Amino acid sequence: FALMLGIDLISRNDPPWALGVLFVGGGLLLGALAVRHARRSAAPLVDLWALCYKSFSLTIWGGTLFRASIGAVPFLLPLLFQIGFGLNAFVSGLLVLSVFAGNIVMKVFTTGVLNRFGFRRTLLVNGLINAVVILACALIGPETPVSVIMGLLFVSGLTRSMQFTTLATIAFADVPQDRMSGANTLSNIAQPLGMAFGIAVAALALRGAALVFPTGSTAISLTQFHVAFIIIGLIALAGVIDTIGLSPEAGDTLRKLPAGRGTAARAR
Repeated sequence: FALMLGIDLISRNDPPWALGVLFVGGGLLLGALAVRHARRSAAPLVDLWALCYKSFSLTIWGGTLFRASIGAVPFLLPLLFQIGFGLNAFVSGLLVLSVFAGNIVMKVFTTGVLNRFGFRRTLLVNGLINAVVILACALIGPETPVSVIMGLLFVSGLTRSMQFTTLATIAFADVPQDRMSGANTLSNIAQPLGMAFGIAVAALALRGAALVFPTGSTAISLTQFHVAFIIIGLIALAGVIDTIGLSPEAGDTLRKLPAGRGTAARAR
């Protein structure tokens, strides 16, 4: 919470730098102390033991970066369309709906994709496509055809849905039953934090872009939005790196299950 508050303070137009840096530093220090306590305590409030399994730790480290990146996109897109493009709220909302249309459509194909390609290959390829799509948002402008924008956002929705479901499915594949409670608690903490962190980073990215590319006013320019999308896209790309160390056989016990079980049943 302190880290998020610090980032929020720094991202404001007239930021209280000292207070913001204090909260960020305090949040990082408290987080380090909490991890140190969890590693040494016999019965910690948040059990970190499940991080020993790559299939689970991937959903915490790389998964958090992914959730941060996709959490930032619905925050940035309406601002881009309304401030950067000059569209009204209704048209902006219709364009953003393309993302969620992609979310829904991908649910039909998730199980088949995982059964065909496996978890590691799906996470790598789909994660890369997701990062590229976010980076591509830095290339669109008011002159870009609506069909191109909607197609780009639709693909973004497809990839975010696929990645969400794959990470949620493989998270507990190797965690023993007696450690499931602690792993579930850690996962439930990391997921909303990742989404919230994405919004905070998006706001901070816009603030940083305003410092590098000032406009002389408080209005956010199209260039500043493009810089923010590049930063978020790089965060998404960094989340894919953690997948490289995943075993090609990871999650094989969850594949090729009858419809209604396994992957499809766990889809978000």
